[in-house]
Amino acid sequence: DGAVEQLDINLHSLSDAEKAALQCAEVRTQESMAAQATPARRTPDACTLVSQEEMTAILGAPVVAEAPRPSRCYYKAVSGISPYVELSVDWGDGEAGMAGAGMAGRGEPGLTSPYAGLGDQAVAVGPALMIRSGEDLVTMVFSGVADVPAAAKKIFDTAKAKM
Repeated sequence: DGAVEQLDINLHSLSDAEKAALQCAEVRTQESMAAQATPARRTPDACTLVSQEEMTAILGAPVVAEAPRPSRCYYKAVSGISPYVELSVDWGDGEAGMAGAGMAGRGEPGLTSPYAGLGDQAVAVGPALMIRSGEDLVTMVFSGVADVPAAAKKIFDTAKAKM
């Protein structure tokens, strides 16, 4: 029908008259695309989602928080080796994380088990608990924690309020 869906041109090589003759409804430039882009999503550091003090209260034992990178936080016992919790958030990876857990469970039956009551979807994979919350994937790994289901719920609820 003669309609053009996309025309890629170099505006810098056109004269002013040629530019004025363009009848495109929209001309996309790097500047116009940047202006239309969705603002970057605020992605807080994992250690700010559950503070050291909040984790100490949840676990009932003093812990210190260490952040090897912004998306991960390790909560280590002040003395001894437990309790210990790893908390990580992979922004935008919720679907992919659940798909990966599903494939692992199909490949090795018994490796994963559904985990009810947390986020939009949750699954335990060995010592890790993976929770999809909207677009995001929250993962927790526990060691030496007496009541993991109760602790996981409190940790997730605390983190979710700040996500």
